[in-house]
Amino acid sequence: MRCLWCHKSWSNAERRCPSCGAELDPEDAPTAVPGFRAANQEPFTRTSTFVLRRLSVGGSIVYQGHEGRIEANVVPEHEPDGRAVLAASGAGRARLSCVDLDGDPLFSLETYDAADRSFTARAPDGEALATYLSQGTLLAPEVLVRDGTSAPVATLRPKPGGLETFELFETGGGKVAVCWREDLVLGEQVDERWCVSLYVDRCALPRLALVALPLVCLILFGRPARALPREHGDGDEVRPGLAAVLDLFG
Repeated sequence: MRCLWCHKSWSNAERRCPSCGAELDPEDAPTAVPGFRAANQEPFTRTSTFVLRRLSVGGSIVYQGHEGRIEANVVPEHEPDGRAVLAASGAGRARLSCVDLDGDPLFSLETYDAADRSFTARAPDGEALATYLSQGTLLAPEVLVRDGTSAPVATLRPKPGGLETFELFETGGGKVAVCWREDLVLGEQVDERWCVSLYVDRCALPRLALVALPLVCLILFGRPARALPREHGDGDEVRPGLAAVLDLFG
């Protein structure tokens, strides 16, 4: 059986992954796992467009890059009993980690204590890469992005017409990235994936702070998976899709 969180294989007798502590459920296993980035290739460097998606409804979250290959995994930290760990930097602060294919941390995203529905991306050494501050209204949200020194350097805004596509504009400059939502059919469920395209090689934010944008959008604007419409059926059944991420961040 393959763990949907860390992608390691274990005996079918296991009920929790001995490596990451996630629950193992053979019924949730994807029919096929995409290929992985080449071992000699640095993560998030081969292309400028990345996709954040689940491999199965309610299961593992991964980043995909060039040719759809898995670039990295997104996992909550777990205690040995499987409970999510709070970040060491503050009580009650939930954290998700983006880890390399060998398990080494690339960056983490944790709740920001000073503002509601706001987050900080950190490097493995704890240094802040960026802070994402939720602003605006329900129908016209904005996310103010600060760099590691807390200087406001960019703003994420939805394109006119809905909350499907968001553009990141550098303060006093042009567009540096775009992040958008797409439907993703997983079996009999319709989930969603978030994509990001980086428009410039140089900006005030480090590259990983831009790579984190789909994860921020997933938490702030993500929708639960829904039943695939059928010719006969009520179509009302909804199986948890984003619940694990949304619940972690309250």
